[in-house]
Amino acid sequence: MKTLKALITLPLTIILLTTGWAVADEDLDPSDPADNILAWVKLHGNTDGGDVFRYGHLTAYGQPNGEKSQKLFQMVSLTKVAYKDMGDGNFESRTWGCGLYADPDTGEFIDEFTNPYNDKKITLKPYCGNISGSIFDVKEGLKSIASFQMESTVFGRPYILDWIITGDKVTVSRSAATQWEEKSSGKTKYESSVDTFHTTMSELSDKSLTSVDARYQYTLSTEWMTMLDMGTTPGYMLWAGSTTKHDSLDEIPSDFLEAFEQRLGKEKLLRPLWEEVDMDAAKATIDTLMDWWPGNYNNDAQVAKLRAEGKPVWQADDTGKGGHIEVTSHYRKVDMPSLGDNVLYVEETKYNDPSAIFRQRLYTLKPDPQTGDVRVKLYYFNDKKKYVGAWKDLSRLDDVTEDALFASPDGCDLIVSKQDEKYHMKMGDKACVFGDRYFNYQVLLGENSFWFRDKINSMEDDSIVSVAGDFTYHELDQISN
Repeated sequence: MKTLKALITLPLTIILLTTGWAVADEDLDPSDPADNILAWVKLHGNTDGGDVFRYGHLTAYGQPNGEKSQKLFQMVSLTKVAYKDMGDGNFESRTWGCGLYADPDTGEFIDEFTNPYNDKKITLKPYCGNISGSIFDVKEGLKSIASFQMESTVFGRPYILDWIITGDKVTVSRSAATQWEEKSSGKTKYESSVDTFHTTMSELSDKSLTSVDARYQYTLSTEWMTMLDMGTTPGYMLWAGSTTKHDSLDEIPSDFLEAFEQRLGKEKLLRPLWEEVDMDAAKATIDTLMDWWPGNYNNDAQVAKLRAEGKPVWQADDTGKGGHIEVTSHYRKVDMPSLGDNVLYVEETKYNDPSAIFRQRLYTLKPDPQTGDVRVKLYYFNDKKKYVGAWKDLSRLDDVTEDALFASPDGCDLIVSKQDEKYHMKMGDKACVFGDRYFNYQVLLGENSFWFRDKINSMEDDSIVSVAGDFTYHELDQISN
């Protein structure tokens, strides 16, 4: 074991000795995980807990095997980050950020792009990161807080960065090989990244400095993005660029902020990342929803009224197409700890036909730890027939595991808000995207009623692909528990 340890630490030891920099004479030790964490926080954020903005430009290059590389587009991003000192050398971060696509040569913000390798026109939606924070632990290493499955070579080991020290000048890097699950496609993606800071040891070691404004570069090698539709074409993408560090939005270019606000708003950029959220209020909302929602519902009264008024009702033979649909809904609480503490089984039928399945899902109700919002996540069954009718016998769901389900993307979560005496739940605008379409589903839940409306639009021109009742609510009454 001594020989192996010596081999592992040898490169760093040689660097330190040959550059004349002695660890014993300094307060910062590059072989100490606590000092590595402290250095990273100083470089990337601020140890005093204040919000920092990182404004970045990252250019994507396509590299098909055996062909010349081409610029594809640029990602211009703004990320808000804050670190909290958890004691004993440990830190926890909160991050939120999004990027806009831009022409790589002119810098003009763009919302569509033609792939030069296959001439396909692609709609470009602003990209928002799904990693909401990280835990930096002296003993256990790095752990990311994310809404998707991810593995990385920087997880589960002592947090030691790569150091090159020449006199007082230092290059500090973090390299990672990562695999993660892309929810929109269900595919496992692979990537390699290198974060690099250039600064001085005197700044990093200065205890009076809580933040170091260092020159930063970022390089990322990935598989083809799914949206490029490259099929079996072998190759990869190379992303290269840098970010700058800012204390205020006033330092960010106004043209970017205007484009960002038009597409995404600025609410989250203005909200403190570490503000105390009212988790008790979120829990109370979930308790109410779990009390009100379970039961059996139908919109028979609404359909009868529509027919009396001569308005269309959408039938199984497509007569009345576009009108409201006759819907029966069954919501049941289920015990499924692998998904969470509050889970609902949902089964809906249409046309007053128990075999005409309209929706079959599992819902989880959870508070968002950063905002205090209640989020309803939708899960779908891989086998759409196996559990039909399970609302009548919940024991049939006992063998359901996460492998039997697939979750909708985070953009499809329903965000809950109070609306008079009811609860309104909706997806974000153009947030629930499937290929070239986006889904808009909304719920209005009362103590004895469940209303919903939904539609599917084209991403390209917002035209309606499918809608019932002209996007007015299907008004279902609770008929029994």
